[in-house]
Amino acid sequence: DTAMYRAKAHGRARCEIFDEKMLARAQEQLRLETDLHLAMEREEFHVVYQPIIELETDRLRGFEALLRWRHPERGLIPPTKFIPLAEETGLIVPLGNWIFTEACRRLRHWHDLDPRFRELTLAVNLSLRQVYSADLEEEIAALVDEAGLNPMLLHFEITENTLIEHPNQVTKVLLRLKRHGFKVAIDDFGTGYSSLAALQSLPVDLLKIDQVFVARMDESGKARQIVATIVGLARALGHEVIAEGIETDAQLKELRRIHCTLGQGHLFSPPLEGDAVEEEVLTRYYPDLPKPVRREAGARRAR
Repeated sequence: DTAMYRAKAHGRARCEIFDEKMLARAQEQLRLETDLHLAMEREEFHVVYQPIIELETDRLRGFEALLRWRHPERGLIPPTKFIPLAEETGLIVPLGNWIFTEACRRLRHWHDLDPRFRELTLAVNLSLRQVYSADLEEEIAALVDEAGLNPMLLHFEITENTLIEHPNQVTKVLLRLKRHGFKVAIDDFGTGYSSLAALQSLPVDLLKIDQVFVARMDESGKARQIVATIVGLARALGHEVIAEGIETDAQLKELRRIHCTLGQGHLFSPPLEGDAVEEEVLTRYYPDLPKPVRREAGARRAR
């Protein structure tokens, strides 16, 4: 099977020999899949949060919740290695529900820490499997209601490629999410080929510029032009724009110049676990936080 899939991946009418390297890759994939199923039972997954910043005012807008897997023997396994496998096996659906539950609890906690935090937003990624899950919207709405959160503060991100490959199903789901009051974003925008007509008809609130373009802004005039075009298009359609992967002051300066609304990246903060967010991010953007809030964050950090 491995040889067959490899042949298909390289084009039709090809022959691939199943060799020792393929065997090793297949065995590694099988081990990873086995460990992936056990990881939830062993509580090896955790959620990290990356700040989303208003670029013009340097104000904290909210966070994106991201999944991490800390394997007891292999250490931190990159999402690019296990997310596709979770999607393929269907484990991404219960994983997605778990991420959303944990993230809602954390956002509720932050809202309770200080009245000013009650406007903080939370972005969560939706996978293709979740898009085809029959009870998706009802389960999400129930979790949000249980946490006592305003649906408008919850943003759901779906990649542009998923939208292009499954336009009808994605549009249906986005419309249902919008009816519940949630906001939706197209992630990794610019990597696919969404048409202007499609963008005009989609129930979308935000576009997220793929970090590949942002990373090239320092050295490529073409990349800067692409980013500026996306920002202009989004503004014309009434959408906000988030630039991903901001790492340099030069990138930030250019994004501000072209009036990109929001941004995230290591220039502001890497993704952090919840307690670290309170100690390192909330106290940075709200330096006048009451001392009890600071002490509470520090105490949890020490445990």
